Amino acid sequence: MKVIGIGASAGGLEAITRLVSKLSDGSGAAFVFLQHLSPNTKSMIGELLGKHTSMPVTMVYKDQPVKANHIYVMAENKNIVFSNGRLLTKARPPESEINLPIDQFFNSLGESLGSHAVGVLLSGTGTDGTRGLRTIKEKGGFVLVQSPETAKFDGMPRAAIDLKIADRISPPEELAQDIEYILTHRDFKTREVGFQDKKQKETYFDKIVQLVSKRTHVDFSEYREPTLSRRLENRILIRKCNDIQAYWEIIQQDVTEVAALFSNFLIGVTNFFRDPEAYDAIRKEVLPEIFSQPKAEGAPYRFWVTACSTGEEAYTLAMLIEDYLQEHDRENVDYKVFASDIDEHAIQFAIKGTYSLNMVADVPEPYQSKYFIREGDYMQVRPSLRKRIMFAVQNLLGDPPFINMDLITCRNLLIYLRPEVQQKALSTLHFALKPGAFLFLGPSESLGSLKYAFEKYTRSWNIFTKRADKSPKLQSSFSMHIKPANTEKSKQNMSSFQSDLHPSFTDTDPFTRFLVERFAPIAFFVTEELDILYLNGEAEQILNMPRALARLNLSKMLSKEDLLTFKAGIQQVLSEGGPISFEHVVLRKRDREFIAEVRFDLPHLPELYEKGENESTPKVILIEVYLPEESKEEDEPAPKNMTEGKVTTLQKQLKASKRRSQELVNELEATNEELQTSNRELMASNEELQSTNEELQSVNEELYTVNSELQMKNEELTTANNDISNLLKSTDIGTIFLDKGLKIRRFTPAVRRQFNLIDSDVGRSITNFATTFKGLDIEEVCQEVFRTLSPFEKEIVDKEGDHYLLRVLPYRTEEDYIDGLVLTFVNINELAISRNQTQKAERIFKQFVSQSDQQIAIIDKKGKVHFVNRVRFTGKKSDDLIGQPIYSYLPEDIRDEVKKMLENVFDGKPFERLQFSYDYQGGSKGDASLIIVPIILEGYIKYAALIEDID
Repeated sequence: MKVIGIGASAGGLEAITRLVSKLSDGSGAAFVFLQHLSPNTKSMIGELLGKHTSMPVTMVYKDQPVKANHIYVMAENKNIVFSNGRLLTKARPPESEINLPIDQFFNSLGESLGSHAVGVLLSGTGTDGTRGLRTIKEKGGFVLVQSPETAKFDGMPRAAIDLKIADRISPPEELAQDIEYILTHRDFKTREVGFQDKKQKETYFDKIVQLVSKRTHVDFSEYREPTLSRRLENRILIRKCNDIQAYWEIIQQDVTEVAALFSNFLIGVTNFFRDPEAYDAIRKEVLPEIFSQPKAEGAPYRFWVTACSTGEEAYTLAMLIEDYLQEHDRENVDYKVFASDIDEHAIQFAIKGTYSLNMVADVPEPYQSKYFIREGDYMQVRPSLRKRIMFAVQNLLGDPPFINMDLITCRNLLIYLRPEVQQKALSTLHFALKPGAFLFLGPSESLGSLKYAFEKYTRSWNIFTKRADKSPKLQSSFSMHIKPANTEKSKQNMSSFQSDLHPSFTDTDPFTRFLVERFAPIAFFVTEELDILYLNGEAEQILNMPRALARLNLSKMLSKEDLLTFKAGIQQVLSEGGPISFEHVVLRKRDREFIAEVRFDLPHLPELYEKGENESTPKVILIEVYLPEESKEEDEPAPKNMTEGKVTTLQKQLKASKRRSQELVNELEATNEELQTSNRELMASNEELQSTNEELQSVNEELYTVNSELQMKNEELTTANNDISNLLKSTDIGTIFLDKGLKIRRFTPAVRRQFNLIDSDVGRSITNFATTFKGLDIEEVCQEVFRTLSPFEKEIVDKEGDHYLLRVLPYRTEEDYIDGLVLTFVNINELAISRNQTQKAERIFKQFVSQSDQQIAIIDKKGKVHFVNRVRFTGKKSDDLIGQPIYSYLPEDIRDEVKKMLENVFDGKPFERLQFSYDYQGGSKGDASLIIVPIILEGYIKYAALIEDID
């Protein structure tokens, strides 16, 4: 099945016209066009498109099967979906709800056709279509998008481009060429991906995968081959390569193609509340169990969403947690959601927290209003929810995991990995979970050989708990060597250094891990540039964790005062080369203070460095922070080794600051109340304005579509009007168009000779003008036609003696409504002259024939009489014989001979004279002769029968 879905909104009519005009009518595909339309205005799109293609164009008002080489257009009052080779109509949602017809159709197309689906997105405002295109991309289909600079409205194309899901971005004419190429070169008979030359595939497939892995630092050899093959084949078709070898030549030279293939390999499969029933189980069964477990003071609950893509699942989980805590009056409970993905672009998208309306459509309405802020065509995650999530660029298979997690979700990632790699990933997740914590997998994923390490928590969904008594061997290895750094120490070098250095996770027994987690101090390894390489312990007690974990640096995680202390310690340990210790250091985080001991050292770790490296290798500093069991409060006395004078001074300053702070707090509270009141009023006004703006935008799109249709229709009318004007000017027939009040609408130049009209007379009554025709009452004739609704014809003569045929007809509209009259004046002078001449000749002929002694009859081929001058043999008159056979009034004894004579003449044989005897009416006898001769005149054939007395 070849079905191409094409979506557009404002400005889309021009774009689809440009695209359709370049499509051949023998591609074997069906094209389905969807556009935002007003349900109350009849669409003319089908009629307009039909003028630019030879393919049949059908408006879809009812369910019907799709046919090859046809164009189907969504009707103005319906939505449509594709299923089992048929287009099914759906009722539009109420006007109070958002209508996303393009998303709806693209979703059904992707689900039905999989890798055979092709979605095209053209000009339009808003974001409709992006979610459906994501489904098509996820299923391995093709996504083609109009280039924004060629679109009248670039909202829809840019929304798809921002998601990095477009296979091709081009003007409509070039997209038509891409469609033709895909239809010609893609095998639509099977969903299996296949390369024509298997040997070529074996030669170059691994080379391409290795090249992408090397340049992106992601090992794609761990992914399933069919997944990579399908998406590689798509890129080969999009680049119009004849085979995989030609593509190999391109990708070696084209850096952008490497990025495009990398993006294809990493298609994110996600949306808000994916599998709503599963998240309902998380809310009702898992969260209550997690939050029933007590935490140490200040320790947050920890959640990790792996392979989070653009963040929808992370925000979904955060909404459920926030809603659960509010419902149970536990807003003071601290928690953190860690969200990671290997795709840096996807993480940046997630950090922004801005989603299109159609992407947020899956979020239940109560959550939408509670956790999102409407901004035009987009929804912004509220800062209160956003701050709960830390996004990180992380490779689950190669980077160290987060640890001590209460819940980890890993959905729809494992199915893309090879079986042995799945087990490697699962062992990492097992290591990251606390005993008894939860693991949430996708519906198509399983634990494989690690079933013994987990227990099934729910029957319906893949939710498991970690068994404390089973600890599988950690298969992941995160060891990497430190590479020599350049002499110039820049942030770029240090960032590269950080990405190349990871601590080694060794296989330790559970007793060792327990002791390390319980008794090891807060410690971290850092570089000279303060980049953190490894964290151990509850570092969140003293460090402010950033929102995104793409790069951890102490300068962004400590207060200014604390940062000075740590920098001083690092500089001292680097200069002295040995361990140092700072005691009674005051560390601050938010409104709390800690009295801690901070130790600095240069650890000797030769296994982290490659052989042959010199002293220019970057140095790693170990920082250990020892906190007392209970932190000192602000009003506790300072350590004894601090001078009393300094303490007294600080106390006075503190009291003064507190008084001033209290005064400022009072002022701010009063101001804040006023601002809150104003803010509530502004929010109410803003909601009303947003609602009005939505309605106006929807109306604007519909008006623009209708306007585009009317513009094209107007062009057609202009052309037709020009044709009619030229026809009227060129014709020599005088014509006047009158309305129902007999006022002139239009006239031809030829009628000026009879009515002396000028252009300014349009709109005046025809009865106001004198005419040159004799005895013609125009008004009476017109009223008669209005009464009878029948055409009127009459021959009339003007004062100069010219003859005209006057014809008056009712002016009928397409709806058969009488809206005036049409008067035509046809000059028939030549016809009148010819008629007079004919009549004169006829009189001369009759006079001549009547004086002749012969009996003359004009007969046709059947022998019937049309004219006879006299009758001698019967008592009948001449008129009685008209229409009768000629032999009917001849003597009976010669009738057979006459018939034979007629046949010979009609067959073109030489004619003969027939002699016969007859009786006069008085009783006497006589002899006569009969001869029949043909009369041929300009194709007119008759026969003359001449009877002459021999005497």
